[in-house]
Amino acid sequence: MITEELNQMFNEFQQRLAQQGMNFELYSQILGQTEEDVKSQMGEDAEKRVRTRLTLEKIREVEGLKVDDEEVEKEFVAISKHTESNLNKLKNLSQSTP
Repeated sequence: MITEELNQMFNEFQQRLAQQGMNFELYSQILGQTEEDVKSQMGEDAEKRVRTRLTLEKIREVEGLKVDDEEVEKEFVAISKHTESNLNKLKNLSQSTP
C-alpha cells in the first residue's frame, strides 16, 4: 500500500512539474536528484497518507457513516465553483486517488 501511494505521489509530482513546463529529467539535471532520491524524501508522507486513509476508513466502518451519490455530486459542484475547477477533472482526480 505504501509503495502504491509513493508511486501515486511521484506521478502527482511529475504532473505538477509538467504544469510548470518542466519534466522530471530536467528537474533531475538541475537539482541532481534521481527518482529514488525524490521518492525517498516522499516516503514518510506516503506512509502518513496510508495510515490516515486506513484510520478514516475504519472510523467510517465503525460509525456506519455512509454518503449517497447525490451528496457526493453536490459536494463536487460546490468545490468546482469555489475553486473554479472543471467538474469532470475533479471527479477524475478523486477516482484516481485511492
